[in-house]
Amino acid sequence: MNQAARNYWDTYWGNHVQPQSVYAFQFGDEPDKLAELVRSGQKTATCTAEITYQKTNQPLPKRDDYGIVLNRLDEPVAIIKTTDVFTMRFEDVTEAFALAEGDGSLEAWRAIHERYFRGEYKRLGISYDPKLKLVCERFICVG
Repeated sequence: MNQAARNYWDTYWGNHVQPQSVYAFQFGDEPDKLAELVRSGQKTATCTAEITYQKTNQPLPKRDDYGIVLNRLDEPVAIIKTTDVFTMRFEDVTEAFALAEGDGSLEAWRAIHERYFRGEYKRLGISYDPKLKLVCERFICVG
């Protein structure tokens, strides 16, 4: 976590007891657009390929985790709190989840995420497969 994100986090919590788990990150390949969708309340969900966590040795998200959303310049723009975590296959994503991701429709979500996951899987050295599981999160913007 960079210093700007740490300061943003500390200012949000003030003198209250802070949660142990917080991470700072950018959303996808359009971090400014996606961060604005979070701030406006249009984006209340996200997903990551389950294999990404395995290949990068990152812990799976859990309910009540906090995240600091960064823009493309790694500046903090929002704080989110995870309210639900579940898995589903890419091909089973619903219209409701796609809308919660802020992509406008299931068709748009599939096009955007297939392109993104193809690149992500290639980077990880695996082949894209719509049957691979996604770790899906719902969240609220709290700051």
